[in-house]
Amino acid sequence: MKLLVNATPLIPPLSGIGRYTQQLLLNLLTQPSIQDIDGFVPYAFYNRQQLLNMAQELEHEEQATASGTTAPSHKIAQLKKFVKKIPAARYLKQQLQQAIIGSKIKQCKEHIYWESNYVLSPFDGAKVATVYDLSHIRYPDFHPLDRLKWLDKHLPNTIADADALVAISEFSKQEIISVFNVPAEKIFIVPPAVAPIFRQPYSDSQLQQLRQAYQLPEQYVLSVGTLEPRKNIKGLVQAFSRLPQSLRQAYPLVLVGTKGWHTEEIENVIKPLLNSGEIIILGYVRQPHIPLLYAAATVMAYVSHYEGYGMPIAEAMGSNTAVLTSNVASMPEVAANCAQLVDPKDINQITEHLRELLEDRLKREDLQQRAKKVSNNCRWENSARSLIQVFQTLT
Repeated sequence: MKLLVNATPLIPPLSGIGRYTQQLLLNLLTQPSIQDIDGFVPYAFYNRQQLLNMAQELEHEEQATASGTTAPSHKIAQLKKFVKKIPAARYLKQQLQQAIIGSKIKQCKEHIYWESNYVLSPFDGAKVATVYDLSHIRYPDFHPLDRLKWLDKHLPNTIADADALVAISEFSKQEIISVFNVPAEKIFIVPPAVAPIFRQPYSDSQLQQLRQAYQLPEQYVLSVGTLEPRKNIKGLVQAFSRLPQSLRQAYPLVLVGTKGWHTEEIENVIKPLLNSGEIIILGYVRQPHIPLLYAAATVMAYVSHYEGYGMPIAEAMGSNTAVLTSNVASMPEVAANCAQLVDPKDINQITEHLRELLEDRLKREDLQQRAKKVSNNCRWENSARSLIQVFQTLT
């Protein structure tokens, strides 16, 4: 079996889709059933060894940055930032891809093409596309206009043209069936997983070093997610602000994630608590430090309005940290009865249950124990095997 993969999500900095693509690719590259893998980005074509180097380089760069050394800049990443600023950039990238590597892609018609990021590129052979969620349809206000136009124009064709579709949760599968009237047997679930680094125990000295590096207190509430409307950071901050001052000071809210779009309202509600030290903004944090941030947290709060999966939930559960998350979309599915669920639109309810988790150590420990059992089966090698089974249906 030969594969052709869209490697564009691997261009740093990695998003959730990038991490998903990277971890699956690293596992696919070790499988004897995969004879060869080629990949492409809009500006280059990669053979198997180059793909492996690209995926591993991401790990090495993050390790270098985490250890305090300077990671080498990625030329394609720099180009990506530049292209994003150009109007109609998505269309231009597709045209650039066809001009530069279109002939290379045509030579791979005996391969199975795995589109790792929603929209299929032109291809004559067997095609599999991963569709993570339909938030652009359910919540169009949560997306930039150019992304909406691109998905509205091209995703229906991808849904129709793909020989198989991959969803990352049962929830997302049902969304695709409902919106596009797709036969259930065409859609396969390949969920994200939790890397071993999240499950390993960390010593008190390691956690203390992390706190010192980021100037964090002994206890805190952690939020991991891009600062954008869909993640409901505004609602979380509003709920946190209604906690008694003594709790806010004892357990400040630590925000981890890059700055997204439409952040003005979020910044306005954050500012008063930021000035008092009750909110700490870390911004983008390199991957090697994320497991330590989970492990050192008292509670991880993730009250997004809509998710196709919700990786921070699974990662926090794997890190033995109690989780507060939303009772909508895929999040109850990922939580698997191992987290405190809340209505993301009910600020008072978020406040009430966050306070309960902070004050009730026994409840936190109960959630942690239940989560540990569920998390043990959430492994990337299992997800890779599921993806291979999808490819095998097309051979």
